[in-house]
Amino acid sequence: MKQQTVGMIGLGIMGSAMSANLTRAGFRVAGFDVVPRRRAEHKRTGGIAAKSPRDVAKRADLIITSLPSAHALAEVAAGLAASAKRGTIVIETSTLPIPVKEAARAALATRGMTHTLPAMSRWVRRADSSSSCATAISCGSPSSPCSSVSRSRFPPATRWPG
Repeated sequence: MKQQTVGMIGLGIMGSAMSANLTRAGFRVAGFDVVPRRRAEHKRTGGIAAKSPRDVAKRADLIITSLPSAHALAEVAAGLAASAKRGTIVIETSTLPIPVKEAARAALATRGMTHTLPAMSRWVRRADSSSSCATAISCGSPSSPCSSVSRSRFPPATRWPG
């Protein structure tokens, strides 16, 4: 089976930790950060150092963003809207105001991309094994306000009433 590539844009404290967990779980991670040393560290720990958000979009159909500012998210969303494939899923994990995230969602929707806003996510160490798993609950469109995201090697996520 072909190894799935996940994109990670923003390799700071949170982005690099999520990237490392995904790599350990068996995913190939194409990562980008504007700070060159973060890209170098990502490569050193087994990731693919992408040259730009556009390069990440060429490599992955699932992209996670973890960015430091509203300006950074706006730039990345505009770049992905111009370059990512239709149907790409973007999971936005930055700690930013909801209106900023909604603007990013609108920009991505013009390209037919799905943009999710995790309401809560957490990495869990299972008591009965050394494996980690992730649970993410994401908020989607008004017609489907809460949905769960579940990926390979992750246990099924819980659907929360919304």
